Amino acid sequence: MSAKPALIRRIDSRLIIGILLVVVSMAAVAGIVLASHHTRTVYVASDNLAPGEPLTEDHLALVEVRVDDTTPLYLGPDRLPSEPIVITRAVGAGELIPLSALGAADQSTASVVVTLTSSPPSGVDAGSRVELWVAPPGERAGEYADPSVVVPDATVVRRLESDRLVGTNTVELELRVPKSQLKQVLAATTAEARMHVVPLHREPATQLGAEGES
Repeated sequence: MSAKPALIRRIDSRLIIGILLVVVSMAAVAGIVLASHHTRTVYVASDNLAPGEPLTEDHLALVEVRVDDTTPLYLGPDRLPSEPIVITRAVGAGELIPLSALGAADQSTASVVVTLTSSPPSGVDAGSRVELWVAPPGERAGEYADPSVVVPDATVVRRLESDRLVGTNTVELELRVPKSQLKQVLAATTAEARMHVVPLHREPATQLGAEGES
């Protein structure tokens, strides 16, 4: 007779443990579902953005992302500044836009499209810093004067695709240039001068140079 109550107690304890496991698993699933539905609307770049480029609604697309610790670090509709802003570092198409990649608009520069007479050197892309060299046309047709630097430090915004340039060696680039040099660039464009860009490379500090400073 004593064995039967002990068996009932074992069955009851197993039943209780089983129920608890089911409850815990259901709570865990519910938590995962709730977390997956906790989202926030943020902006992604609709195309490649280059440093110095003004940020407008044409460059933005809205997406829903799951909220985590990094979500507040990105631009959302609730954090869109009212004053003009620019991109301070390159952001690729489809990437979330970090708040750290935004800055106050620089009123000292302007965008201008230049036509190069040859393809730019390898590595020149959106965000590249370049020199703009110009060779004005000479007195005779087909002759050009010696080239000189018109813009010593410009930023490439993007390479433009144009049907009228297909089959030619010319390339169009949109550049950000200082406004103080914009007149010279536009004059060169109007005069159909030959234009080239040369990438600016920051030379790394050499060990010899470091030793010379010490």
